Amino acid sequence: MAQHLLVVDFGTYQTTAALVVGAQVHPVPCPVTGALSWPSAVCLDGDTLLVGTAAVRRREALPRCFATGPRQSLDSGEPVRLGERQASGQEVLAAFLHTVRQEAERRFGVTVDRLALTVPAAYSAHDVRRSALIALAGDAGFPDVELVADATAAVMDPYTHGDQPDGALVLVCDLGASWTVTLARVHGERPDVLAHETSGSGQDFDRLLVDDLRAALHDWLAPALQSGGDTGLHARFAAA
Repeated sequence: MAQHLLVVDFGTYQTTAALVVGAQVHPVPCPVTGALSWPSAVCLDGDTLLVGTAAVRRREALPRCFATGPRQSLDSGEPVRLGERQASGQEVLAAFLHTVRQEAERRFGVTVDRLALTVPAAYSAHDVRRSALIALAGDAGFPDVELVADATAAVMDPYTHGDQPDGALVLVCDLGASWTVTLARVHGERPDVLAHETSGSGQDFDRLLVDDLRAALHDWLAPALQSGGDTGLHARFAAA
């Protein structure tokens, strides 16, 4: 019997997941919208931690209990603030993983115990964040976890990599919250990562866009952002 492997890519803005059975890949869509990606967002509604679109839909009612990009808290070490409660990045990501796993098992009627998580190329072999991801995956119910560098996953993707000969050099560009460029060499079934460079250009670009919005919509946006409270939070979400 083929084993079931859940593959999850935690992005700053979007999270994607797929169930792999042998050579077959089955996307795990967002249960609310049916989209192939889940918003990387969480919202504490009472004692329930909502994730993805379910969290986004409670943002207007509970702006102080809403947060985006939970994986960034793993990088910064800062807690995720959800109203009066502060949760660690590990706790929030474990809850997100648990929800994705439940949806995969519900949709396909199987039990999933194996997990592959993509990680940024900057997470070196002895990076403590790798240990944190393995630990939180265990908290989400996965005894068998593998971490795969995102650039390696991109080169190995059967839907995008093409027919690259052994020894070929591939440049992988990830234009997310941070901009990362990775050089990899095709080597059998597993490419070798030769070098990578990361900058904060994506976030810098976001700030430029918000500054442009401030100028173009000054009469509305500036007072709203400065008002504080829920109004200020709503304006920040709308600008983002």
